[in-house]
Amino acid sequence: AFVGDVSAPTGEGAWAWVEALAAAVGGLHFVTMVFVLSALEGDEIPRAVARASSLLRPGGLAFFRDYGAGDLAQRRLEAKGQTDGAGRYERGEGTLARYFSLEEVTDLFADFTAVDVRFVERDITNRKQAVTMERRWIQGKFAKNGAPPFRVDADAPEVVVD
Repeated sequence: AFVGDVSAPTGEGAWAWVEALAAAVGGLHFVTMVFVLSALEGDEIPRAVARASSLLRPGGLAFFRDYGAGDLAQRRLEAKGQTDGAGRYERGEGTLARYFSLEEVTDLFADFTAVDVRFVERDITNRKQAVTMERRWIQGKFAKNGAPPFRVDADAPEVVVD
């Protein structure tokens, strides 16, 4: 792991060695983006997805998880007026948050084949305060286009290549 600006231009800073490695091996098999895109400014989000695509080999997988539209935290921030009205929210400590819909995520990963995209919902209970929180995340698995076509067999948990 390393610290780097995922939306930085190609070849810049900490990403240069990762890009060189990906190029040397014909692309990475997978990348993960867990609670990454929600912390970026609006114009940086597509650049981060494009970077992930550039690092992957054809058929490589991008695993994504982030905050889902309708999450309790989003509703709380809206109630406090901590939004710019364009989908960006600012938490009390000044960090940014974005809450994604299924449509937004599938649009962001339009150059990929969506293997699985869905909301994950959990009711989390704080027994001491007797409060139940309705949390909502969105997660997806996307395959970079350019590999042989694949299908998901309902009886098998893995991706099956045709």
